[in-house]
Amino acid sequence: MKIGILDDRKEAFSRDVLNKLREKGYQVEYVWFGYQRIPTKSDYRVILDRQSMYDEFLRAIMKVLSLNGTYVINNPFSNICDDKLVELNLCQSLGIPYPKTLVLPRESVEYDMSQEIVLTDVKDILPELKFPLIIKPHDGYAWKDVYEVNTPEELDKLYRSLRDEYTVLVQEKIEPKLMYRAYSIGHEKVVLIRYDPSSRRYLEDDYSQIKDILPRIEEWTKRLNEVLDYDLNSVEWIIDQNGQPYLIDAFNEVPEILPEAIPKTYYDELVNSVAELVEKIFHSDKHNRWPFDYPP
Repeated sequence: MKIGILDDRKEAFSRDVLNKLREKGYQVEYVWFGYQRIPTKSDYRVILDRQSMYDEFLRAIMKVLSLNGTYVINNPFSNICDDKLVELNLCQSLGIPYPKTLVLPRESVEYDMSQEIVLTDVKDILPELKFPLIIKPHDGYAWKDVYEVNTPEELDKLYRSLRDEYTVLVQEKIEPKLMYRAYSIGHEKVVLIRYDPSSRRYLEDDYSQIKDILPRIEEWTKRLNEVLDYDLNSVEWIIDQNGQPYLIDAFNEVPEILPEAIPKTYYDELVNSVAELVEKIFHSDKHNRWPFDYPP
């Protein structure tokens, strides 16, 4: 049995994980897919997948491989069950603090849904929220189409511009004192890295400013990823001026891990931890969690 890497071969993180596993004697290679006979099987025990989110053919192949014995990181079924509304509801159930949030409907341009969907007049939601606000897609990724608004007029204009394409989330902005990205690996390990959003830089940190809440952040991160069934995910936390943590982003299916951006100590820890996770799964009989009853 082999280990596969599904990623752009120029990406340093995947290449470094591949080399780390090869150093340990494993047969590891980049994978590619043409036409497939169904049901699809392979001799890959584990595939580290950092590419299928961009292509429906690759996503379909990852799902059928998962059903037939290949363990895929991340679970290709988790993404289809997940969006920011699901995440926030899970946070509520798990006791994880998050900003006050409203969801605003998308305007259907394909069909007449005027009897089923009432588009929001932003004047109606102003009593619910306090400015400044963050407005973003409910299923967005990274920083794409994330905006700050400070007036009702800005909110109305942005909502009108986004609603043709997105279901929209509007959240009260938490004024940050500190921000961290928590990389969750295998539901068991958390690598917490301080992040400066103004410069888009990761920073070294001794965690002295969050020592009292650090155990809670780590436990919440592990528990959330266990429920979501993500083996590799980054969760974004903001610490407000009073030292209160808030989860502001629970899902990055392909978390950004760049050696030129992350301090070397943290980067090496991420490479080693992911390689160890792949190795552990390789020697186990684990399969991905499926959203239906399916015999292994």
